[in-house]
Amino acid sequence: DTKNKTLGLRVDFHSPSRTVPPGGYLSESQINTLGLALFVSCVRLFNRSFPFVFLDDIVSSYDADHRARIVDVVAEELDEFQVFLTTHDERFYAMLKSRLASKGWQFDRVTDWTFEEGPKREADAPTPEVIQRLIQAGDAFTAGNAVRRFMEEWLDEICAEYEVHTIN
Repeated sequence: DTKNKTLGLRVDFHSPSRTVPPGGYLSESQINTLGLALFVSCVRLFNRSFPFVFLDDIVSSYDADHRARIVDVVAEELDEFQVFLTTHDERFYAMLKSRLASKGWQFDRVTDWTFEEGPKREADAPTPEVIQRLIQAGDAFTAGNAVRRFMEEWLDEICAEYEVHTIN
């Protein structure tokens, strides 16, 4: 509808006479999947000159198996974009981190928030033990990336102690 600048969707169930709005037959997670698929398609088609995507808590209506598929979509379909993704779901967070940490993704946690200072974040940097295992495994690229993330967090902590502001 160009006048109202809206998009009306209807689902065809094998018969033009049975065309209904998605909410008529689809579950909440199926509707969310349809919305995510349309969103990702639009991002890939229209956001080429501004490759930044924000996804906010996109898995609230999915079970664990479907969450793993959403991780695949983020990893494979949005790999050319800077993705800022928020979630309250620990399992989804762990799935994302497991799949994407070695690809250079940064994982932070918002630990507090105030009106005066805004969000307080903590980088979810790898531990020295994890870094040592990566070095011993001979994975130089992943180990180097882990060392970089560890050092960034360490330097951020030192700067915070001296009230020095950093830019990432």
